[in-house]
Amino acid sequence: MFDASRIGVVEEDWSGLRTALNSLDPGEAGLRDYLAQNPNFVRHARGLAKITDVNPALQKMAGASSSSVFFENVDRLLGEDDRSFLGALVAFAAGEPFYEGETELVRLDGRRVPVLFTITFPSEPDGNRTVLTFVVDITERKQSQDALLAAQAELAHAARVATLGELSASIAHEVNQPLAAIVTSGEAGLRWLRRDVPDLNEVAATIGHVVTEGRRASEIVTRIRTFLKKTHTQQDMLQISEIIDEAAPWSGGSSQRTTSP
Repeated sequence: MFDASRIGVVEEDWSGLRTALNSLDPGEAGLRDYLAQNPNFVRHARGLAKITDVNPALQKMAGASSSSVFFENVDRLLGEDDRSFLGALVAFAAGEPFYEGETELVRLDGRRVPVLFTITFPSEPDGNRTVLTFVVDITERKQSQDALLAAQAELAHAARVATLGELSASIAHEVNQPLAAIVTSGEAGLRWLRRDVPDLNEVAATIGHVVTEGRRASEIVTRIRTFLKKTHTQQDMLQISEIIDEAAPWSGGSSQRTTSP
């Protein structure tokens, strides 16, 4: 069954690793934090997990032509940035029956293969010598997920472009508001300057309004451009009081006309 399985299986001896873990004193930080702060020990521990047997399915997955080739290159199979082994050490030290996760297997030709794995820890006293790891190649599943995400992005982009025509009037309205405010503030500033005694405080206030509305118009254009791009949706914090303050000057006139007798 070990050799005939289509799932990659490797048998390991973790007795040396158990000895190394028992010699540690992580203190109050806990084992996980200690290992995270001591990556050299984790790399050393990976070498203490001695592989005793490997089935043909895992040899093929790793691109090894034989078990001897697999053993010679076993240190290359997990990348330097792999974090899955740290979690396995914590589970092993805690007496968990198994540990499972997802990582990448680095083939001998350098290609990375996404895999799911389960490491089983036997409960027998001598179980440290028969730790089994089951590995499943999930390349096709990853490719399907990537294709699905790409298709969803294409559909979302097409939907946004299709609705652009319907949004044209709304866009024009949004942009015209700050532009109208800029013109109004600019004309008011000119009037304050043309007085016999220019009111510089009022001029400064109107210029501030021009700058604010100019930035608002720029933000509107930026949001429209982002809306049409193939980008992920972003969420921003909004202050409802600021929105009300912005809307009040534009709705005040119409509200007064509506409520007046």
